[in-house]
Amino acid sequence: MSRISRPERRRSQTRDPITKIRKAVSFAPIVFCLTLSSGDELARTWKAVPAPPSAAIARQGVTVYHHGKVYTAAPGKRYAEALAVSGARIVRVGKSDDLLREFPGARRVNLKNRTLIPGINDAHYHNLPLPSATRLFKADPPLDPSKVEIGAAIAAEARKNPGRWIIVDVGINAAEDSTVDRGFLDAIAPASPVYLKAFYGHGHVINSKAIEALRIPEDVVDPVGGHFGRTKAGRLDGRVFEYAQWITARALLKASAESNLKRISLELGGKNPNIVFPDADIEGALKSAFWGIFANKGEVCSSG
Repeated sequence: MSRISRPERRRSQTRDPITKIRKAVSFAPIVFCLTLSSGDELARTWKAVPAPPSAAIARQGVTVYHHGKVYTAAPGKRYAEALAVSGARIVRVGKSDDLLREFPGARRVNLKNRTLIPGINDAHYHNLPLPSATRLFKADPPLDPSKVEIGAAIAAEARKNPGRWIIVDVGINAAEDSTVDRGFLDAIAPASPVYLKAFYGHGHVINSKAIEALRIPEDVVDPVGGHFGRTKAGRLDGRVFEYAQWITARALLKASAESNLKRISLELGGKNPNIVFPDADIEGALKSAFWGIFANKGEVCSSG
């Protein structure tokens, strides 16, 4: 799917929260789908499908995105100036003047030299609950500390809080350095469980105390799609890759539950409870609750 910048909405003058929510969710971004294939396959597909006549398209309603940079993925011509859309279908790609002339009654959106690309559907996220711990190098954007910086930071924290979990956010330099392993971490923090977490979600490193705390056996079986790093003697070297991370992740979830979660009881109906504190903005809280319930036709993960 692709979308352009969301137009500004005029502020609602009403204080009725339901009316405000209805107005807030009434905006539907214009989207269209483009299946990306190899350049040659895409070119063959476009040549094989005859373009429908302009008159037939115009009857269905057309939007022309013009004077921009439209990424097409077509071989030999990666960008075009304009794009015409009818419903959920791309009907023309070409020069701005040509498309505006072909569809004189179309809704027009001036891209003002901005780039329009196929939508990127990245339907996953890298979130992992962690046990109560000290986080090192947590930053946005993530840092990429060197091995020396990592070692110094872990050593300082281990002296300060011996035995406490140490979580270290690292980048590609550490994650792909085979010398940043169980032995390296053990020499720095032998009494503290240490977990090096690659910020991009693919690979981490744990020391002996962490392996012990997570109850990972030395003969753990590599899962399909992942593996545990091992020394030549077959001992775990602390490096964990791809789907093997889910084995340690489940153990981390258990450690998190044991150290972080509090047992509570809620007796509220609905999809999810909404807890509103006395000093909250009641109108804002009500608006958020209605948004959570009705946004995306109710197909939301959380209602508050």
